[in-house]
Order: sequence, then C-alpha cells, then structure tokens
Amino acid sequence: MKTKNLFIAILALTGATLGASSARADFYATGDLLLGFRSTDTAQDYIINLGPVGNFAGFGDGYSEDLSLGNIGADLSSVFGASWASDPDLYWGVAGAASPLSPSPATDTLYVGNAEAVFGVPGAPLDEAPRSATYTTGGLINNVGEIADSVDTTSTNASDAVIQSGSESATWDSYMPGGSNDANTGLAFKTYQATFEGNSAAGITGDPLDLYQLTAMNGAGPFPGTYEGTFTINGSGDVNFAVIPEPSTVGTIVLGAALLGFFGYRRSRAARA
Repeated sequence: MKTKNLFIAILALTGATLGASSARADFYATGDLLLGFRSTDTAQDYIINLGPVGNFAGFGDGYSEDLSLGNIGADLSSVFGASWASDPDLYWGVAGAASPLSPSPATDTLYVGNAEAVFGVPGAPLDEAPRSATYTTGGLINNVGEIADSVDTTSTNASDAVIQSGSESATWDSYMPGGSNDANTGLAFKTYQATFEGNSAAGITGDPLDLYQLTAMNGAGPFPGTYEGTFTINGSGDVNFAVIPEPSTVGTIVLGAALLGFFGYRRSRAARA
C-alpha cells in the first residue's frame, strides 16, 4: 500500500513538473501581441503576452474591456521600483506579427502601438512599411517572443508574463532605440519612430498607446494603418483596451446631437404657438 501511494505521489509530481514545463513552452506563439516594459536605468524588461493579435481587432466605437492579466502591478514594482508609474526612465509599447509568410518567421501584417500626443484622442495613423521592412520587424518581434519562451523567468504574479535579463540575445529593450540590437538605426524594431513607445515621465495613466494594424506595402503607398483601439494602464498596473471614436466621428455625433436639439426646440416652440 505504501509502495502504491509512493508510486502515485511520484506520478503526481512528474505530472506537475511536465505540466509546468508545457505551460512554460506555451508562453508565446507567432501571432501573439506582446506588451513590453523597459527602463533606461534597469537591466531587466517585463513582457506580457496579451494573446492572439486578432483578439484586439475589429471592435466598434465605444468598446471597452479591462484585461485580466494578473497582478502585474506587483511585477512592475519588483522590476522597476515602487515609483514605476511616474518614472521618467520607464517606457512601454505593444507589438505583434500576424499572417506568417515564407520565409518563416516573416510576416505580412503587423500590430504596433503609437503613443497619443493628446490624451484620449487617437493620433495620426502610422503608415505602412515596405514589405522588406515589415518582414524584418515581424521577425524581430518573433525573436523576442521565442527567446522569452526558452530562457526567460516566468512571473509568479501573472501567468502570461516574463521577466527578461539584459544579458539575453533578443530582449525587448535590445530592439528599442539605442538597444544592443538596434544597429544605430534609432528606431523601434528597426522600423518605428520614438512614438512607438509611451513614457511615464508625466504619469503612466496619462500616456495611452493606440494600436494600429499595418499591412505590408505592395507597390503603391504607403497607406495609413487601421486604428484598432487604445491601451491604458493605471498606477496599480490594471490594463484597459478601448476603441475611442476618431475626432471626425466625435464631431459628427456632436453635430447630430446639436441638430436634433435644435429641431426639437423649434417643434416645441411651434406647438406652443
């Protein structure tokens, strides 16, 4: 009986170990959207896998969702310090590569963030990039996710987050301006300008990231990307994704409401006369 119980215990322990290993290997798959945090004065990065990029596309104006990511606030405090939410050295960005084409892991469609210049107002759309640049960028994004899959430390506070060491070969920070894999381009993932990232110098809560879908240029163009929604984060590390009406849409709504009010007022006056 004792032998049987011991055998069951060994099986349970082996199963738990295999289960943990399996879950670890599933951190990233090509086509997932990564939310990355880095600091210019810290040797570690923090990356959250938000799931397939398609989960953040195609929603209508007014859509809003609080993402269930675990206690990432605890991780951000541990990696970047308790004042991370107002640290001028902290940056955050979002990137994903979809529609893998040959040669792998090239991609035809990217999802990338763009920091808002005015809070609550989506900025000018990012432009598509030439196919060669899109392939390069997609491959670099995949590099970050694949390296995270194999060597990064899993967070104990969030099941889909990892902590990256600066000594690794393909970290989030290494592909940002000035990073070790930047090759002096001064661009994020060798393609995007500084607005790719938000910064918490004025407080992280006031620095949203707009998400754009960018299809590779095919001859003509470039054409503006498609706005998909906006990520915001508060000082506790809670992340929200919402679709903000574009300024032209808001203007149309306001004008329509004003006209309805005006005609309603005229009908009311006519009825009293």
